[in-house]
Amino acid sequence: MLNQSGIKTEKATTPKSILWAPEHAIAFSCVVGQSKLMLAGTPLTGDLTNRNADFTAATTSTGSNAIGLLLHDVDTSSAKQNGTILVAGVVDMNKLDSSVVSLITADVKAALPNIIFVK
Repeated sequence: MLNQSGIKTEKATTPKSILWAPEHAIAFSCVVGQSKLMLAGTPLTGDLTNRNADFTAATTSTGSNAIGLLLHDVDTSSAKQNGTILVAGVVDMNKLDSSVVSLITADVKAALPNIIFVK
């Protein structure tokens, strides 16, 4: 008799947070280009004045073109998806996947002066 009104129960999860202090973060919506599962913390490149254009994984070597970090995991294996790019804030390196930690090189850190990395 309880569920006769059509009410359904759904389980939801909170997206993984990579932030140390979420209240100090500056992030924008963006479109993540089709490629694969991109994990939170992946350095991204793109045009903040045209956030409907594809944002893609940034180079992590000399002269990195990173402009921010992907704030949450995004699965773009079948199509472009909406995402969030972090351009300023404090990132907890302990919350990043080990494959993403290897992408946070000295060159990426230099390209992202408004992001502080802590452990």
